[in-house]
Amino acid sequence: MKTPPVKRIVLVSLLALVLGALQPAAIPLNMALCLAPILISLMFAWSGWIPSAVMALATVASTALVAPLSYGVNGALACLAAAVVLVLPAAAGIWMLEKRMPYFRRMAVQIAAQTAALLAFVMVIYLGYQLDLVDVITAWIMETVNYMPSEMLTAMIQNFAMSGMLTQESIEAVTSGIVTWADVQQVFTQALDTMNYQMKMSMPTMLLTSSLLTGLLTTHLPSAVMHRRGDEPQVDHRPVHTWHLPSQVVIGVLVCSVAGIVLQLMEVSGSEGVTIVFTSLGSTLFMIQGVAALSRRFRANGMRPGPRRALIAAAFLMASNFLSMIGAMSAIFGRKGVVTEFKRRRMEERKEDDEE
Repeated sequence: MKTPPVKRIVLVSLLALVLGALQPAAIPLNMALCLAPILISLMFAWSGWIPSAVMALATVASTALVAPLSYGVNGALACLAAAVVLVLPAAAGIWMLEKRMPYFRRMAVQIAAQTAALLAFVMVIYLGYQLDLVDVITAWIMETVNYMPSEMLTAMIQNFAMSGMLTQESIEAVTSGIVTWADVQQVFTQALDTMNYQMKMSMPTMLLTSSLLTGLLTTHLPSAVMHRRGDEPQVDHRPVHTWHLPSQVVIGVLVCSVAGIVLQLMEVSGSEGVTIVFTSLGSTLFMIQGVAALSRRFRANGMRPGPRRALIAAAFLMASNFLSMIGAMSAIFGRKGVVTEFKRRRMEERKEDDEE
């Protein structure tokens, strides 16, 4: 990597400082996507180690300062969490970029590193501090209820009702006329108890999905920047339209999902959590495959990169289930799908038998 101009280093470092200081606001999003590792890696791709180090330090410092005030979390614990979950995976990705490891190997290691970091943090706070992460989140939400304006409380209660999180008693309590603050607290307590149960069932899924998406973007975006710039030695990079899910992954996810459903029908204890994990993980993997499939189709039709990316982004945000269906069809019946590969192998075997 060529040494970037001093002006660019200074400007990107200032941007990194601002983004790092804003990271505490993104803490609730980390269960879906960890932004900090992606941004730290991008800072390195744009301008080298200095901006990425600035953002890493700013992320850890701002989280340690803000988390005790905004989330009621111990400052030392928040500092540890930011370092382990947000900084260390980014450092691993940067090190792999420097070593010019192959693209898909970097992606696999990056996803594994992000998963290990999140699991390690959850285990540390549970074993070391005797805290359940889901209980901490729901307790924080309940604490914020005391400071919410009435309009926001009303909107939240309506959302709880529409999503089926309120019991009939809670619905009657908020629709029967004069509502006291004790009634509101009772409704929120009941809704958060339901949310607590649902989150504990889906927590493994959220961790795996967050790690998968974070690791994918932490690998792909910096790699794309350095490849397009033409860094030497050359960075191994694979555009999205070349991505294909390996047949082993597709078969494994399908088999585990079906097994979870069968166990759930047999009313085996814990089977619901297994089903949720593998169906959600499969849905995310197929959604990624759907992005690649749409990219290939749009590219084959001659669509320009700008509109192509805009349409894929719109599908990702507004029609993710449809995107997952496209990805599943591509992974199973596509040019390199499981069924297609199976038929190709059978034909090759028959051809070899005929030749013999």
